[in-house]
Amino acid sequence: MSKAEDSRPEPQGQPRNGTPRVPQAQVSPPELAPGPALRPLPAAWRCVPVADKRPLLKAWPEAASADREQWRAWLHRWPRAGLALATGPSSGVLVLDVDAPTGGRPDGFAALAELERELGPLPATATAASPSGGEHRFFRWPAGCDRIPSRPIRPGLDCKASSGLVTLPCGARTPGRRWLAHPADGLAELPRPWLERLLPPPPPPPPPRPVMVGEHRLGRVLERLGDKVRAARPGTRHHVLVAVARAAGGLVARGLDLELARVALAHAALAAGLDRREAEETIAWGLRVGAERPLELAEDRLPLRARWKLARQARIRAELGKGGAS
Repeated sequence: MSKAEDSRPEPQGQPRNGTPRVPQAQVSPPELAPGPALRPLPAAWRCVPVADKRPLLKAWPEAASADREQWRAWLHRWPRAGLALATGPSSGVLVLDVDAPTGGRPDGFAALAELERELGPLPATATAASPSGGEHRFFRWPAGCDRIPSRPIRPGLDCKASSGLVTLPCGARTPGRRWLAHPADGLAELPRPWLERLLPPPPPPPPPRPVMVGEHRLGRVLERLGDKVRAARPGTRHHVLVAVARAAGGLVARGLDLELARVALAHAALAAGLDRREAEETIAWGLRVGAERPLELAEDRLPLRARWKLARQARIRAELGKGGAS
């Protein structure tokens, strides 16, 4: 028995020790059971045992197996269980789960038809009927995709992709489930417009790099920040110092000298009447936190060419300053 198997009580009628006495027809994987509808499944499909659509294994995404002997062992252990396909790149399949408008469920077929009008028709592919009248449509996993999230697409229409689970027709073990088109006949590729709809949105673009500005510009901003602290009214001075210290940290991230910022803010805090020790602790915290993100300046919102000119001027001034100091 594998470590991944559930430790729940043994099914009724199964001895606690030894192999259960269940007829072979009951325990064969669906592809080994008799009947024209139960043909071999794709070799790469990784499955887990389920009961009422609930997996019977702990950590089932890792425990899913394509080993037919493992399937037989699971079905021996749970005589009433069926098999469910773990969708995703390892099985090479994703599934569109279409709900029938029964029992108060949304009409997944109407949602599917609406999307086909928008994105184009879906090709014929392996399809299984569910007991409620819905369908599972199986498609080949798209090449080059590492992950497609399993999620609702529209009310009544879900995508079962990465870490998804779909119960398969397993004869008498899964009443009401049957293949309408068997996967042994092949799976269709999902059309590109559909794939683009199912893929996760791209990450947001990185924030633009701040324009390189000279120390004189950063120094003027620091002076204005110090003026805010000196002008703060009693009762607001601490909060103002916190905000100003974080902003000054953003100036440090842009190249302002850390010690210059610390000294300037400390003088402003003392001029405003704040306690020296408390002010120094607040300034140190604000500078540290603010330095994680450069402070946005007006130059950052200028057109690209103007930003390039400013950066070039700042570099020239910096190089001239180095030459004067040498």
